[in-house]
Formats: sequence, structure tokens, C-alpha cells
Amino acid sequence: MKDNYIYYGNGEIRINYSEDILGFDIRLKGTYDIESYQSENFYISYNNDRLIGVGLGSVLGKKPFLNYTGNLEVLECKAITSDMKSVNIIPKIVRLDKFEAIRDGFDGSNTSFEDMDNVGIVGEIPRATKVKIVTENLHTKGGQFNLNQVDYKGYYHLHQDGVAMTGKSHNESSEVLDRIEKEGTIRRINNTLREIRRPSTSRDISSSTGGGY
Repeated sequence: MKDNYIYYGNGEIRINYSEDILGFDIRLKGTYDIESYQSENFYISYNNDRLIGVGLGSVLGKKPFLNYTGNLEVLECKAITSDMKSVNIIPKIVRLDKFEAIRDGFDGSNTSFEDMDNVGIVGEIPRATKVKIVTENLHTKGGQFNLNQVDYKGYYHLHQDGVAMTGKSHNESSEVLDRIEKEGTIRRINNTLREIRRPSTSRDISSSTGGGY
């Protein structure tokens, strides 16, 4: 049997699939603090416990692409392969280390069923869900953005709400870029999103704000 799962439970989220992944739609549950991890050339947006990712001329690798702490559960994952085939990927929790630690320390008096139920929790649970997802190390040769009304050429990064800013990664000197040409990237994103959302009637990313679906 092929090892086709989306793994979580150890503070990381990764997808292992036998084919290249061009896009995904992941639904989560819980209260957590989540951020991108080595997310290059793969745009990830977030809204209401839902993650949608689309490759910007690339495919998703098998390494972890999100880090988190708190109480997080992956409910479902739908993905689009490089040949535009829609597949459902089964969530699988990775919790062996913590389960064994609970088992090894179990003495029949100090360990409760609640401890066993909390095996999927990583670190402290925040009071509210926090999200910090940035797609880094993107580059434009021009024709996509303006900076101070001048065509921008160079590195930029994308935030989860679609805002583009200067620099490979975010820092205090990063500046917001104004889009002047959306067609190439947005068309590619929308084509993938249509496949992911089918038969949903959700809006395209170009007509939404804040990554809403």
C-alpha cells in the first residue's frame, strides 16, 4: 500500500503522496499557532480553519511546509496532482513519541484519560488561533508590481492575504507592492482553485479579500 497521507501531530504538517502535488485544500480544527515553514514558490492562504495552497510554477515537496503549536486536527485534505487530477488524502496523526512517554510514565494513579486524549497537543494551547504564513524567495523580472509608481524588479514575498512585499522574506524594511499585472499568476491560481473547489461555487481569489472563500 502506498504511503499517501497528510501527516500532523508532532508540530509539523506535511503531505506524502506518490504523485506531485500542485495544489491543496486542507480543513483544520482546534486552537493553534501556525506558521509557514520553507514555503517557497507555493502560495498558501488561510481563512476560518481552511488552508488553500497553490504552486507558483512549482510543486509541493514531501518535506514539512507548516509548523504549529497548540491543539490542531486535520479534518480532511483534497489535493490536485500535476496532471490536474483531484485526490483525497487521508489525515494521519504522528504521536508515537508522546504516547510512549505517557505509557512509560503511567502508574495507574497520576495519568488520566484526559492525558491520553491530549496526545495530539503540541506545546501550549493559545487563547486564540494565530496564523503567520508567508511565501518567500519569489522573484519578478518586471511587469507585475509597482513600487512608488515605478515598475519593480527583484525579490518579493507573499503574505497569506495575498499582499506582496519587497524582499525575499519579511523584515522591517519590507514595502508593499502594487499589482499592475495579475493575469499570469492569478490565472494559474484560479485554474487550480477551480479544480480543488469543484463542485463548490466559491469565488476566485482575484475577487476576494483576506483569503476568504
